Amino acid sequence: AVKLLSDLLDSGFNKELALKTINSVLLLRARSETFTTMDMVMIDLYNGDVDFIKTASAPSFIKRARQVQVISSSSLPMGILDDVEVASEKRSLLPQDIILMVSDGVMEASREQNGEIWISRLLSQISENDPQTIAQLVINRALAMARGKPIDDMTVICLQFELA
Repeated sequence: AVKLLSDLLDSGFNKELALKTINSVLLLRARSETFTTMDMVMIDLYNGDVDFIKTASAPSFIKRARQVQVISSSSLPMGILDDVEVASEKRSLLPQDIILMVSDGVMEASREQNGEIWISRLLSQISENDPQTIAQLVINRALAMARGKPIDDMTVICLQFELA
């Protein structure tokens, strides 16, 4: 799905049409293997406008100094319904803002603690601004909560916005 999305966007498709095309392709396959989540962020490096596109994906986070914004979606995965609902949320970034994207394995690392809450709290408490270090802190905390035995894959992507 990611390769097809990349190819469609590179070919000039807009994001909505590209996602609808992927959904249609998934619907053509056997029903037992057709769904996928999609979590995408498109950033205009000249003005800082960012568009979060989510289909059944884990929340994303924007860290600005000690403030944390949560970007979430309640849409279904692609490949389940004929018409995919693309949740798109636009924000504006400032230089030094941090974007953090995580997989559902990170969000569900603990049955006792809500992922949105512990990740937001962690991001608001740290003064760190190196994306690699932040990603490592989040993944280490998730692994500790899962007692070293995650029930699902754990992925963390972190970046810091700078004007081009």
